[in-house]
Amino acid sequence: MNSPKTISHSGKHQQTKGSERIERSQPTAGGELYQTAGGEHPALTTNQGVALSDNQNSLRANPRGPTLLEDFILREKITHFDHERIPERIVHARGTGAHGFFELTASLKPYTTAKILTEVGEKTPVFTRISTVAGGAGSVDTPRDVRGFAVKFYTKEGNWDYISLTPESMHMVMWIMSDRTIPRSLRMIEGFGVHSFRLINAKGESTFVKFHWRPKLGLQSTVWDEAVKIAGADPDFHRRDMFEAISTGNFPEWEFAVQLFTEEDAEGFADHYSQARQFYLSQTEHEQAHIASALVFELSKVTHTHVREAIVGHLRHIEESLAKRVATGLAFGSMPAAPKAAMPVKEMEPSSALQIIGKMKDTLKGRAVGILIADGSDGAIIRKVEKAVTEAGASVKIIAPKVGGAKLADGSMLAADGQLTGTPSVLFDAVAILLSEEGANMLSQESAAIDFARDAFGHLKAIAVDKGGQALLTTANVGKDAGVVDATETDAFVTAAKTRQWSREKTVRALA
Repeated sequence: MNSPKTISHSGKHQQTKGSERIERSQPTAGGELYQTAGGEHPALTTNQGVALSDNQNSLRANPRGPTLLEDFILREKITHFDHERIPERIVHARGTGAHGFFELTASLKPYTTAKILTEVGEKTPVFTRISTVAGGAGSVDTPRDVRGFAVKFYTKEGNWDYISLTPESMHMVMWIMSDRTIPRSLRMIEGFGVHSFRLINAKGESTFVKFHWRPKLGLQSTVWDEAVKIAGADPDFHRRDMFEAISTGNFPEWEFAVQLFTEEDAEGFADHYSQARQFYLSQTEHEQAHIASALVFELSKVTHTHVREAIVGHLRHIEESLAKRVATGLAFGSMPAAPKAAMPVKEMEPSSALQIIGKMKDTLKGRAVGILIADGSDGAIIRKVEKAVTEAGASVKIIAPKVGGAKLADGSMLAADGQLTGTPSVLFDAVAILLSEEGANMLSQESAAIDFARDAFGHLKAIAVDKGGQALLTTANVGKDAGVVDATETDAFVTAAKTRQWSREKTVRALA
């Protein structure tokens, strides 16, 4: 009989004796149950057959110290990943990158000696890569995804590189299910590191920091049905948007901000629910409904009932009303029990900075407007709408049934930027439908035109119409509200086009 062996890793000890396995488990900082093998669960082993109860934590010199090279389990996992060659298993396989520069506008000299953060006016070359995390190289641009935001600084002191938005906890689940993960454009997403770093000043004093990148165009998302349809219409939607913006001189810009906190503030990253609760309660009413609906949608695809119940149990710690909304959407007969929390849930002050709708910028800059025309359309109205939208900072594309364009009422030919069946309204932030009576009659028999109007309304977009355009809306059974305006009222159209018509949503879809 072999003598007992003790294997230690991250505070856990396991003895093996023949086929008998006896385990002792010390509680981890987060109290995660999945890290401990035992009972009916077979033990994990290394490639060499060494039993272990935890391969989720790295071996460190101390709780906040460096990871040790002697951690052979970590080295084995890294080797597996580095040698992996299945594209769908490599995260961040699909992304879009651009070169630019970072210019410091406010010094952080009291907190750090890093010159990139102390020398105001200094321009440092950077490369930014924005990616989806889960999809392979051939995936589409617009799925619901946590997304990665990486920035490499080519500084005089060396290169910086970090990524963000890796899933860790229920807090991350709230983010994934929020509107932030279905962005309207790569130019309209925030980037920030999932990791915290230390800044050290000249006195050797330490301050924790998180780096944040905030788009100057503001945040904007799609709605889920819209994101799904964009994927079918243009799988390269985001990279095309980025390419066209840069090509026309509308360079995307982000402002760099820091979130500073002391070591005392950081004591305690086992509170799994307080930040998730703060995030959810910080959202607008519409955004909360979107989170609940996204959870119902995704959990409806989970085949194991106990998994659905476990997630709803976690939601009860975040917000009971959210858990009930999701449970109702999943047709639960009763509420599942909430798991024991490692720490009590704290009441944290809601922050409007976590919203999208509440802090959307009052601008049309960086947005795109589609104008649907056909033979007989009024050129004067087209030019008036185009001029108003362009002066407001948006780009305009003319859409026609034929790629060659359409013959206007005055006999002139107006070239099209896109053909109707291949350029649906999901590709735009707002649309104008400008048709003659003849054009409206012709398009009323065209399903792509009906979908163009119906989707624009269903995706809560502003719609400008003339008499013929209104006739198409009527054929498409599209209603009338404050977001549907007369095409001659260009100021009203521009104002409506700067945002979504959120009050319309309850009339076009059921939300959890």
